[in-house]
Amino acid sequence: MSLNRKALFFSVIFFLIFTIGMVTAGLLNSNFGTVDVKLVSIAHAEIQLSGLLYKPKSASPMAPHPAVILTHGIASSKEYMSGIALELSRRGILSLAVDEIGHGNSGGTFGFASDPTLGILSAVRYIESLSYVNSSSIGLIGHSLGAGAVRSTSAAHGNISATVLIGGGLGEMVEDMAYGNLNATFPKNLLIAVGKQDILFDIPSLRDDLAPVFNTSEVVEPNIQYGDFSSNTARKLVLTPTIHLAEAFDPSIVAEIVHWMSLALNPPTQNLISSTDFLFLVRDLLIIGCFIAFIGFLCSFSALLYNLFDIPQKKGESWGGRTFHKNWKILHLWGFMGAILFLPMMIIGFFIPPLLFGTSIIWWLFVWGILGLLLLKFILPKFTEVVPDIRRDVINSFNKQETLIVAILIVIIYVSSMSLKIILNINFQVLTPLFGDLLPIPRLFLFFVFIPFLFVNFFADGLFFYEYYNQKEGEDVKSAVVQFFKIMGSKIVLFAFLIVILYGPLFLFDLKIIPGFLGLILEFMWGVIPIIIISSFFTDWFYRLTRSIGPGALFNALIIAWIIADTFTLGGFF
Repeated sequence: MSLNRKALFFSVIFFLIFTIGMVTAGLLNSNFGTVDVKLVSIAHAEIQLSGLLYKPKSASPMAPHPAVILTHGIASSKEYMSGIALELSRRGILSLAVDEIGHGNSGGTFGFASDPTLGILSAVRYIESLSYVNSSSIGLIGHSLGAGAVRSTSAAHGNISATVLIGGGLGEMVEDMAYGNLNATFPKNLLIAVGKQDILFDIPSLRDDLAPVFNTSEVVEPNIQYGDFSSNTARKLVLTPTIHLAEAFDPSIVAEIVHWMSLALNPPTQNLISSTDFLFLVRDLLIIGCFIAFIGFLCSFSALLYNLFDIPQKKGESWGGRTFHKNWKILHLWGFMGAILFLPMMIIGFFIPPLLFGTSIIWWLFVWGILGLLLLKFILPKFTEVVPDIRRDVINSFNKQETLIVAILIVIIYVSSMSLKIILNINFQVLTPLFGDLLPIPRLFLFFVFIPFLFVNFFADGLFFYEYYNQKEGEDVKSAVVQFFKIMGSKIVLFAFLIVILYGPLFLFDLKIIPGFLGLILEFMWGVIPIIIISSFFTDWFYRLTRSIGPGALFNALIIAWIIADTFTLGGFF
């Protein structure tokens, strides 16, 4: 089979796997057609909030159903809570997952001062206005930052039937009167769910502090109901072995929430399903599998385009008598430098607008890239025979055809992502949605602003591992795979070590080495490592197609700028 036919064959196979898988995920997301799923827009002051509505088809003006509003933590979006929304809607509870102010597709900028409910009170008013909703039976669910928002909403509204706080809504950050005074009667029917390894909580102190709220003089026992639903004093603390970022996906927590809301809101009995019969986990795993298949499609299709455009491979040795090295210490130094910079740049960037955490990641990658270029220019010649000429490398790394191919691939990603959103109301999603529509407009602006900052990092990365490191011509597949894992490992080994340091004592000895805010920042490494792996993969793939680092650096800069601009919380200038 010719190279073109192979590329075409695999392009078709991967695209079919992706399409069939995502259609199946869409069917799961609608409970095989028994739940209507749609995007809604909610008026809030002068802006619009974005919501994802899961409406059981059995709900009607003649048979109104109870409803729940769900909201997420900081630097997240409504899709994060869509698993719980799906499971509640399957059991007859209409569910609305909402992007808080400044998050996801909602307008405005993040801040507690103007509205501690972060727009959730407006979402409650919206849901109450729907003719097929029982407005006297409304529940609220919030994770982390969203837990504080729903607690404030419950206080402002005054007649919320049940409230669930997941990994938040407690402590010094929510002691203002706008959040209400937690006691034996407020909020009504309160469920608190926290991971035992949640870096933000000291579990023994939490159990002790909750005693007055649970109307007991003793330490609160987890997984035991206090009070009762008939008097709206039901209380329960759920502790499960999980971390902060995974609490809304934990099956034990989801099962407790489903059971709790079913008891508090009393949905139609004919729609009740076992509280442990889940579809959301299958849906999410299927979407992850489809995302991997889509990456396979992009790779095979890019190979097809390179063959059709007849772009020859560049020969690095012919560029001014280039010299290569095999000094792995230099490569490890690049990865070590990135890991060392991560925490300080995340802290510094946290106080710099316009994106909370997103700006931190941009500055981290940019500074890492700049220091890497300096390392190449001044340190590499001292330990090897390589004399870098970065200006020459930039010029020789691009041509119009390769840039056009990268542009075609970005358009394909955008069309595919928007098609999923419009037709199936689902996204590419790995913890957080990927490749959204870059709305509101400030997100589109930031996408273009971030590209050059990220390009510096990915170009420096390509220089380190491909342009100046000895890559064998004509190596077999096995050798190429081994080489890729060695390169990737040198970048993430210290990150993996820090994760072990952070979570090893936590799971083994219940010991929090870095608790509180700093620990929460380090949890973002769970998101950073996939970025490093995916970008490393595309750098490697494009290099093996052309022996050039330019296309891979440009492609990575575009997709990572897209993900960051679309994901993180708008604040500061916007």
